[in-house]
Amino acid sequence: REYCIKIINSGPKELIIQNINTFNDYTYGIWVENNRDFEQLLIKNNDFFNAETDFQNFTGTAITAVAATPIVTNNFEISENTMGTLTGSSQPRFGIRLAHFERARISENKIYFNFTSSPSNHYAGVSLQECNYARLNLNEVINVSSIFPATSNELLKGIDVLSSTNLRIENSTLNNLG
Repeated sequence: REYCIKIINSGPKELIIQNINTFNDYTYGIWVENNRDFEQLLIKNNDFFNAETDFQNFTGTAITAVAATPIVTNNFEISENTMGTLTGSSQPRFGIRLAHFERARISENKIYFNFTSSPSNHYAGVSLQECNYARLNLNEVINVSSIFPATSNELLKGIDVLSSTNLRIENSTLNNLG
């Protein structure tokens, strides 16, 4: 299936996706696209397994939240989600991808990869584009392979940031990413 959950232009509503939802065999696990602030956006305590990707655009992303232009958010949180497995049998291409949401909070997520050599395409635990004042706290992005890739040619990143100012990354663990 392409989208497990797809929400477009819901307006200033409360969107809550939480409490152990399990997403399997997805191209996009959760896709939220809005052009104004939410009353609340909460994506919390969900599990994502077996991302499917053709390596085009951002396929294979567990959680995507995008807007056409920057939006100041006041109650936007992505927390306590698990993407991939510690055994390395499942991994996303991108764990969390945000574009144009200011003041987003991303905390206590676990994102696992399993690469014994450099990937041939771009992978990232968290990808932010124009997300000013975002706060990342207590996240884990880990390549669980015991064989550390000598180089990832910048294709395997824990946190990938583009044009985001006043970003705070605190108390996070990033291991074996090359």
